[in-house]
Amino acid sequence: MTKKKNNDELLKRFAPQTGRVSRDIAVYFLIVCEGEKTETAYFDAFPRRNTLRRDIVVDCEDSRKKTSAMQVVDKAIRLKNERKDKYDSVWAVFDKDENTDQSFCDAIKKAAKNGVKTAWSNEAFELWYILHFLPLEVSLPRKYYKEKIESAISEKLAKRGKFSYSKTAKNMYEIMITHGNQANAIKHAEKLAKKYKNNNYSSHNPCTMVYKLVEELNGTSKELNNSLSK
Repeated sequence: MTKKKNNDELLKRFAPQTGRVSRDIAVYFLIVCEGEKTETAYFDAFPRRNTLRRDIVVDCEDSRKKTSAMQVVDKAIRLKNERKDKYDSVWAVFDKDENTDQSFCDAIKKAAKNGVKTAWSNEAFELWYILHFLPLEVSLPRKYYKEKIESAISEKLAKRGKFSYSKTAKNMYEIMITHGNQANAIKHAEKLAKKYKNNNYSSHNPCTMVYKLVEELNGTSKELNNSLSK
């Protein structure tokens, strides 16, 4: 869905309404991602109709360059305030990656204080892909994530060829749905998250909160569904 169409639908939604409330028809997301391609392409590929038969409108913003976790959060807060009341759910998506422990934790806490949810990953977003195929319960340097992804998908492809992963690939959502198991990924990610009992998020490794955003997009998040029904 193009940004122009997103904007047209937003204008339609906030025009004077009669009859059925538009909130029952569409759910509007603002997703601010770091980097240029990986996360943006993945979330842009989600179906625009979820399990509750609600239309999904995704306004996915990227930084177009390497940015810090705090910069991603600041942009999400700014856009949220500039486009006040236009979104049902606002997210910042970023990795631990090269952020310092302190700046990573500070970004998560600042987002929470400003009504922005965080789909952070420690160490990298690609952990979410790996969890589609197997649980990963021990810390692994992100340089090995690519190898894990390629091995898992190549095994699924069998004799059809060896898979080569690229961060700029635009079809990773389709690949994950076709060859991986999203339900297992959610289960594995949730299990990892429950292991950690403190707010020192930089020490939560491996861990990813991407599953929470995926649940919202799928229409299976009880928290979001309850807030929409009010």
